[in-house]
Amino acid sequence: MPFILDRPEGEAPILFAHIPKTGGNWAREALGLRKIYGAHGPPAEASWLIDSHRVVAHIRDPWSWYGSVYCHLVAMGRNSRLAQWGNGSTAFEDVLAGWLDPLSVEVLPEPVGPLWAPYGPGPHPPLAGGLWSWTYATFLGDLDATLIDLATVAEGWSELLGEPASAAAPVNVRGAWDYRNLYPRKLRERVRSADRDLIAHCGYHFLKPAKAGPLIDWPRR
Repeated sequence: MPFILDRPEGEAPILFAHIPKTGGNWAREALGLRKIYGAHGPPAEASWLIDSHRVVAHIRDPWSWYGSVYCHLVAMGRNSRLAQWGNGSTAFEDVLAGWLDPLSVEVLPEPVGPLWAPYGPGPHPPLAGGLWSWTYATFLGDLDATLIDLATVAEGWSELLGEPASAAAPVNVRGAWDYRNLYPRKLRERVRSADRDLIAHCGYHFLKPAKAGPLIDWPRR
């Protein structure tokens, strides 16, 4: 969902696109973002602000993003949603297969949850890349935006705002080791293959900060 960060006079205010599982709650608290009421999805829902605001979103490496989404859904007891993506299975490998190739998932008669979300499959347009890539394409489209790598988020906001970030960086309750255990080498490579274009743009390696970060241009140029 989109939020606003006011800036000093003469500087464009920021329209922050909260992409799920990318530290958006931390940003709200650390930066004092204001929610745009009535808008719950991509920044296009606040289209009247796009020309006058700088669009910013967080991004994290796809391996930890997929792992975080999966662990969140498990913790929330959303096994039926996981099973939909896993074509009946809730095992991480099977659910991940659906996320990396959403068109392989049986489409439900009625869409379940927001179109972008991993809470239920379909309908999905043709896409290049897995759900991670598609989420950014869906949320941001062709808007000129700045992505801040979550692994270096405090440094990224400091560089973006031109002043030190006063709050500590977000701490995920699950560390890299937890996500590492989800990925035998074959699954690491499946993610790398499915999301290769955006991975290459950011310079991501398995569970590592973006080499292009902390600030990354969107769309890919």
